[in-house]
Amino acid sequence: MDLIILELRGKFAHFRKYYGNNTALSYALPPRTTLTGIFAALLGRARDSYYREMASSHFRVGIGIKNPVKKSFHRLNNLMIKGGGDFRGRLGPVQTPYEIVTGLDLRTDFVEYQIFLSAFEAGEAVFSEISKCLESKDHTFNLTLGSAFCHAHIARTRKYTTGNWSTHEANDESLDFISAVPVSNVKGIIPGQEHVIIEEEMLPGEFIDDYDRELKSLHKVLFATSGHPLSIRFTGQYHSFEEEGVRMNFVFLEA
Repeated sequence: MDLIILELRGKFAHFRKYYGNNTALSYALPPRTTLTGIFAALLGRARDSYYREMASSHFRVGIGIKNPVKKSFHRLNNLMIKGGGDFRGRLGPVQTPYEIVTGLDLRTDFVEYQIFLSAFEAGEAVFSEISKCLESKDHTFNLTLGSAFCHAHIARTRKYTTGNWSTHEANDESLDFISAVPVSNVKGIIPGQEHVIIEEEMLPGEFIDDYDRELKSLHKVLFATSGHPLSIRFTGQYHSFEEEGVRMNFVFLEA
């Protein structure tokens, strides 16, 4: 199958952690549930209607942080709502803490993610639809990095046809990855990586196809928030492509 790589960029991001409706905490990178929501927004799919056609049995999705990011807490002025008549601000605002993902310098830097997408045979039709949508730049809905006010745009898109990217098997090999890597495949972190900041997260994978937004799977991943490749000892399946004569390695979240 073909491989689509797109770079999604914005000033702010917030990906609410799954274990509470009122949490202010954010993941540093978008989970698979958010990524499929982005593809659904491109195609104009209705909310909660795309879980089956974008399931892990149809699509493989990978994610990497391209520019260094940081998280910081801010206060949002929300309306105090205690009854149906409070939506006009009768009770005034209430300040709510909110964790925001940004670049290191808010004035000059952007949050930028590299998204990898490929499909199995069952997902070929929707994959082709996404590919045409990206080529024509005809997006149905505006894109965001999580919350509605975190506006985003696609900075760059590339497509690698079958034969121009490859799949490999590693057995405790030292490799550099530009994507998040499942912890189960990591056999060790290579020491001496100067200025590389590494984090581990448990990300939502996909929802059960019953419109209740109940989680079906989770992905425990390791990734670098500093924009550098992640140097690890790796076992399992990974993928690679060449860009400007440099080999780039990545892993799908479903690995």
